[in-house]
Amino acid sequence: MKKPIVTAILLASSLSAFALDKPDYSRYDRNIQFTNYNHKDVVKVVAFPGKVSQVQFDKGEHIQEVYSGFDDGWELISSGRNLLIKARTVSASVDTGTGKPSLVPVQPTPKDWRTNVIVITNKRNYAFELHLGYSWQMPTSTYRLTFSYPEEEKARQKALVQADKDRELMKALKDKKPDVKNNDYWMQVGKNSKNIAPTEVYDDGRFTYVTLSNDAEIPAAYYVYNKKEHLVNFHIHPDRPNTLVIRRLAEQMVLRLDDSVVGITNKGFGEYSESNKSRSTVPGMKRTVKGE
Repeated sequence: MKKPIVTAILLASSLSAFALDKPDYSRYDRNIQFTNYNHKDVVKVVAFPGKVSQVQFDKGEHIQEVYSGFDDGWELISSGRNLLIKARTVSASVDTGTGKPSLVPVQPTPKDWRTNVIVITNKRNYAFELHLGYSWQMPTSTYRLTFSYPEEEKARQKALVQADKDRELMKALKDKKPDVKNNDYWMQVGKNSKNIAPTEVYDDGRFTYVTLSNDAEIPAAYYVYNKKEHLVNFHIHPDRPNTLVIRRLAEQMVLRLDDSVVGITNKGFGEYSESNKSRSTVPGMKRTVKGE
């Protein structure tokens, strides 16, 4: 009888030599292994015949695609973030000398079953090199391999620290009122115009801040130049919704809403006294009311 010739193609080409990521193992059991994720690494997995190896990825990670260089020789089952790996026999066509080929099982061998696996998840790509363990040598097998993600954890912790700093900064900005450079403002409140009369006016040397009562309607704002009124841009303070932030300084301003009108005179216009740090409120603001 002729020596059987295996005609099935076994993908057992020798892989080029390179540094593999060989996982660390638990001090309690060498078969329980772990390694740090690096997208540039190829990770070694050693599976024994008749045993299943588990690879577990990150929480919230889901396997989308799995590719093997030797599909017939390895059973690869994906479930959520887990990949189960098991070596299996293949059938080969053998010439028995009768002229009729016959299929015979070919048992896994370390040389012929060595291959690679690519795993694509919803977050990352992984590359593995699969090795079949020598039962007579009893090397360490991969029963379970888990990944850690130190770079991503470092970035996450950094982001959390930055988020805390941002919250503290936003709170400080929210609690802190603008530096008062000038609060020497006088008002002239027109007849039936108390509904838009400010409760305080001041500036920080760049913008003018006009605070209204909580139930006041928002008026239009104008600055006076060459005895003419010009509409001026303003926005509502994000943390004090009853404060208008007028985006300029002016010697005279006017607030208008329907028939209501309030004139505001900046007595400190052009002067930036650092000694004047008190905030203007109604008792401290020069105020006259016409026609009431």
